Amino acid sequence: PGESRPFGIIFVNVESVLEINRALGRELYEKVIGVASRRLVDAYGEDRAALLSSEGVVILVPDLTEPDAIADAEAAVALLEPHVEVDNIPFALDPAGGVALSPMHGRELRTLLMKAELAAHEARASQRRAVLYVREAAEQAERRITLLRELRTVLDDPTRRREITVLYQPQIDIDTDRLVAVEALVRWTHPHWGPIRTDELIEAIEASEVMHMLTKHVLETAAVQVRRWNDQGEPIRVSVNVSAQDLHEPHFLDELADLVHRHGIAPRQLIVELTERMLISDLPRVTSVAHALARQGTGLSLDDFGTGYASLQQLRLLPLTEVKVDSSYIKGMVDNPADKAIVTSVHQLTRALDVDVVAEGVEDQRTADALATLPGTIAQGWHYGRPMTAEDLHDWRRRRRADNARQRLA
Repeated sequence: PGESRPFGIIFVNVESVLEINRALGRELYEKVIGVASRRLVDAYGEDRAALLSSEGVVILVPDLTEPDAIADAEAAVALLEPHVEVDNIPFALDPAGGVALSPMHGRELRTLLMKAELAAHEARASQRRAVLYVREAAEQAERRITLLRELRTVLDDPTRRREITVLYQPQIDIDTDRLVAVEALVRWTHPHWGPIRTDELIEAIEASEVMHMLTKHVLETAAVQVRRWNDQGEPIRVSVNVSAQDLHEPHFLDELADLVHRHGIAPRQLIVELTERMLISDLPRVTSVAHALARQGTGLSLDDFGTGYASLQQLRLLPLTEVKVDSSYIKGMVDNPADKAIVTSVHQLTRALDVDVVAEGVEDQRTADALATLPGTIAQGWHYGRPMTAEDLHDWRRRRRADNARQRLA
């Protein structure tokens, strides 16, 4: 285009095809990305649309201006919805569009391509069909893309996996004051950037195949550690958070069964944690996987219970072994009668359903004393122990046993 003539670059991100490559092989991946790009090339012409990379298709739109930018990008995204078919099998690509305009966002194609790609990642992160490039949002998107790509490299490289640490936070049986389980929590310390905030990390990767790569790493690490504890005569359960992405992995259940078999641990020693948000986003899939997990003997936990999504109907549908009461209710139950009433009601409900209840966010003795009036409660929080390495947990258990022995003799 001439320098004075406006035009736009639309980037349609189909990053989810990378999951097909990983799960089903390169040959099928190339067929799927080929069908997707051909659909856009047929619509816009070979002189205006082309497969740019493994993650998307770029489209040049002459005379595109700001008022029409989002609508045009959404129209391009719609061409790949709800799925593409290869060998009579439908594949949902979860496309997202980004737009950059000339001269508004620059005049060089390379600059516009980069900005359109950043906008597409912002659209994916914000769960919108398409987004027009905005510098502030793009800076956040660029950070997420960098984290995503860097973490993928770390997980693929055994020499760098030590950057990822799995910590374990104790869960205590209120009645017996015994350690019965731990929650596995992941931390990433980058050699140049330092510790990466967990919420930032999850936001960057939760819609990509890297999420499942990380989950597999945490599950593997946790299973190895469970076996060590078993060999030391100190068997406990470990709960691991999983994402909606994990539940849609075709081999997730087989991977979990193989993990248990390879390390010689009991299926019930692994607890898969789901969130209430996952229930409302895809209850049929969650229910199907939950029942399959139950048949395998794996524990099933519902995290953040009480934050607004789960219903009694959903509790009835899922074969839960435990419910984790959201920390906001636990922290408020001493001074707020409404919070205490909610915690008490959840406790009564879960006991009636023969489901364990875990109280998250126990940070002081007053809260622990209040929970002691609710038999069978399992407590988790900094009052008992921070998230710690397996080595620190061993020392913590030794000190705790010594303290309890001294108290009995006093």
